[in-house]
Amino acid sequence: MTDSKKKNIKKHELSAEEQAFLQEEMQGIKPLQQTQAVINKKQPLPKKIKQPDFSNNDPEKEEFSDYALCQTVQANDLIDYYQEGMQHSVLAKLKRGKILAEDELDLHGYSIHQAKQQLKQFFDYCQNRQYQCIRIVHGKGKMSQEAPILKNKLNNWLRHSSRVLAFASAPKRFGGAGALHVLIKRKKNNLQDFNPL
Repeated sequence: MTDSKKKNIKKHELSAEEQAFLQEEMQGIKPLQQTQAVINKKQPLPKKIKQPDFSNNDPEKEEFSDYALCQTVQANDLIDYYQEGMQHSVLAKLKRGKILAEDELDLHGYSIHQAKQQLKQFFDYCQNRQYQCIRIVHGKGKMSQEAPILKNKLNNWLRHSSRVLAFASAPKRFGGAGALHVLIKRKKNNLQDFNPL
């Protein structure tokens, strides 16, 4: 601050009324006894939590994992997913039913554990036959008190499966919101590219 600014600042003197008010408010307050400033020593950083290493896990065992959960969907919600790099036109064809399912798995009445086992076996079966599009019927879960259980599990499992290229709720004539059309990867030993027609 310059000297000219310091001169312009007036000290405010407390009136007798203000001094009496201040004294009344300060009654019973004891001054702090500490005369030295406390310098906070740096706290050591918390130890990093070791994250589980999934890179060495057998992909067959971890394929349909609930490790990362998706947003909950309701019985009549239409769902879709496609891997990065998949053409939007292919997903559009899948949604309209222009890519026909070569086989179907009906999961009505299965427990979550049974459904997961059936799904793995069905994927193995379809990939061994070089199928590209399959239908999975999960139902709308109308018997569930809250959100449909199998529909939400499938939505999560398929999004995280390395074998799935894309999926979408089937057109009404094939089950609508109660079924999925799924594009799966071909086995690596077959060098043919995906042919959506």
